[in-house]
Amino acid sequence: MSFKFGLDNLPSPTFPGMDPTKQVSLSAHMFARSCSFMVSILLQVLEAISALDDEVRYIWSMPFSMIKWIYLFSRYYGLIFQALVFFVIFTSKIPINPRLCHAWAYSRILTFLLFLHILDIVLILRVYALYKKSFKIAVLLSSTFLVQLGAAIGCTIHAPSTDALKLDEGCLTAVLPPFVAGFSCTIVLQQCLIWGLIYAKQWSTSGWLRSGNRILHVVVRDNAWVFLGLSFAHIALVPYAILVKQIAHIFTPPLMSFFSIAICRLILNMQRLKWEISVDEVELTTIYATSSESTL
Repeated sequence: MSFKFGLDNLPSPTFPGMDPTKQVSLSAHMFARSCSFMVSILLQVLEAISALDDEVRYIWSMPFSMIKWIYLFSRYYGLIFQALVFFVIFTSKIPINPRLCHAWAYSRILTFLLFLHILDIVLILRVYALYKKSFKIAVLLSSTFLVQLGAAIGCTIHAPSTDALKLDEGCLTAVLPPFVAGFSCTIVLQQCLIWGLIYAKQWSTSGWLRSGNRILHVVVRDNAWVFLGLSFAHIALVPYAILVKQIAHIFTPPLMSFFSIAICRLILNMQRLKWEISVDEVELTTIYATSSESTL
């Protein structure tokens, strides 16, 4: 059976017991979600292929450490999870069993939060290393991270207890809970703090960028695009989804791919520097995980 892509060529929906107008609307939203998943998965696959040479050289040759596990988990679990969710939802009959639907939804929420906080940890460790493992910086960033983590846990617990996560027959979020906006604020504030500390370091260290300090240059560049990506998602997309039109099913898959790609690229970029810069400079990018040395 051939299938032509495009909203004007959607297959005639045949969902038993559902109003025809609602069937068309649901079919269109499910089509948009499927496209979003396919684009996100394709993006992750293409990015993984483009980074394969660097991955083999800088990651697979590493001894097993926290950083290597973070990279491999973010790269392959993220891709496999996206593909599995897409397959299960795409092949399920409408209406989807409510219990199964909620199980999928909460697994996606937990995975989303897990990747978000792994990305935060990588960014925090880079700033901590940039400040030469300053105790004050460690306390400051750890405190704000725990606040964000507490907000995430609170939202995750609050949603099922208040039935805030309302899902329709196609396992689409009917309404995005308003408390998501509060959690988004904690994410943006955390990223502003991280970027502010990097900016302060850039200007307090006389001539670092002008003299060609590669570590600071890479940290500034990497954190800039992560900051812009997360800020756009949580300042523009989340409020729009709450106040105007629910589009979380469209932007969540690409955002998950963004987390996975960002984590891997941040680690790869610093691993590449380890091979190219002097021993003294490497110390700025080094932390200790368990009993082995791991480089960010």
